[in-house]
Amino acid sequence: MTTSIAGRFIDFHDDPDGTVIAKVASERPELLEQQVSGVDELGFVPDEQFAYVTFEKGAKVRHFPTNSPVATVLSAESYIQARDLFEKSARAEIEDNFKLASDWHGVEIPDLSVDELEKEAADRYALIVDMPDGSVSRLYALPDQESVKTASAYFEDWHKELSHDHRRKFASAVVERAGELGLQLEEGAALSKYASNGFGQQAYDQIEARAFRAGKDSKPGVAYTKLASMIRSGDLDLDNAVQILNHIDMNSGAGRGRDSFEDLAGVKVASSFSEEVDGDLITGDMLKRIATSDTVKQYFGEEVSKLFGQRPVEIFNSLPMDEKRVIKEIAYGRL
Repeated sequence: MTTSIAGRFIDFHDDPDGTVIAKVASERPELLEQQVSGVDELGFVPDEQFAYVTFEKGAKVRHFPTNSPVATVLSAESYIQARDLFEKSARAEIEDNFKLASDWHGVEIPDLSVDELEKEAADRYALIVDMPDGSVSRLYALPDQESVKTASAYFEDWHKELSHDHRRKFASAVVERAGELGLQLEEGAALSKYASNGFGQQAYDQIEARAFRAGKDSKPGVAYTKLASMIRSGDLDLDNAVQILNHIDMNSGAGRGRDSFEDLAGVKVASSFSEEVDGDLITGDMLKRIATSDTVKQYFGEEVSKLFGQRPVEIFNSLPMDEKRVIKEIAYGRL
């Protein structure tokens, strides 16, 4: 049995906080009077008494034991918590097997039909555009992992056909959805850059080159130098800095033929970062997801929250362990 995907448990035996067992105990205490098979005992349970059996990297993996009434209910509750980690075809198979198990044991299980969470996922798109005629165009639905992979590959090949704003929205939506689904994308340079909220190492060189071409002491040259200073001090986020750079470029001509966003943005590093804190895995995608949350602001204040929103991995690395623990609890939704 596999313990977790993207820091989330799958089976009730893997739940470190016992949330599923506690939920069933409070709602249906009579069920827990029955014996629940331990992990070691499940090794002797046949494949037919698991709702899902598959092979991953040549090894057999079994999830959601249904060898008893109580195991079936606990597994169904666990599945609801982890359903979005499975592709559509796997979900159909799992839910059919739960129906068979519940009928066999004569036990009621939670409703496994599409709930609000799954409806929300079905409504996720890489790009939603308001058209001139008042209609809305929705491009590249992102309900599951396969659709996210397809959208990522499309963006790498065709992003130059999109406007700058649409590139930004598309890439950010794909990377965010991948994080929610626990999917580690093999991100290319374009997707990484356009989903980034941080400045690249090349940003200052690009601004300096523009100031040199315009003349360091000229009005545009002074404006470029001031822009670089504001970025260094953390007074500007990436999107505002790009707007200002565009404005100076239009008036000076020093940035002719350049893409302001490409010149300033840094390749996203969040997806390759991970650190274990007290047994829980923290990834860059998790940090990015909570970077601008009100909870971070509540615990760390406006200034730190602002910096964390711009450079989540860098700021997390700089924190003492006690504060990393707070971030971890926020990331796992426990604060």
